[in-house]
Amino acid sequence: MTTTDSAILRRLWNVSIQGVKFGSVGLAATAVHVAVFSAVIELWNVEPMKANVIAFCIAFWVSFFGHFHWTFSAGGAGRRGMKGAGVRFFMTALTGFALNSLVVYAVEHVFHLPYVYATVGMIFLVPLILFIMSKYWAFVTVERR
Repeated sequence: MTTTDSAILRRLWNVSIQGVKFGSVGLAATAVHVAVFSAVIELWNVEPMKANVIAFCIAFWVSFFGHFHWTFSAGGAGRRGMKGAGVRFFMTALTGFALNSLVVYAVEHVFHLPYVYATVGMIFLVPLILFIMSKYWAFVTVERR
């Protein structure tokens, strides 16, 4: 095995570990989002679009701190990049919020299905898009420091 092969394998290993971490934080944030979304609707009879706003606000913090401190952690050097990463991740999260809202709108108003069907898009589609944006844009400065 050459030095280049070894470097490639090491990079693949690191990306795999990062993917597992991202998935873990993403699952936690998604679970919080879906649980809050559903609870607010069921317990307080809030309409789904408003419930999505509340769920987004809570899940954002779970996701940001999990990704900043664990998934894309850069130790002390990363702390200097928290503000920039925070702004970029907030924009990334707003994209996720818009996509979640689009899913909720489509389920309710286009397909006329119960809100619970919106959770499928919230669980599978939106996190995939957010991983790509987070990895290659939102946390790129933190990761490389």
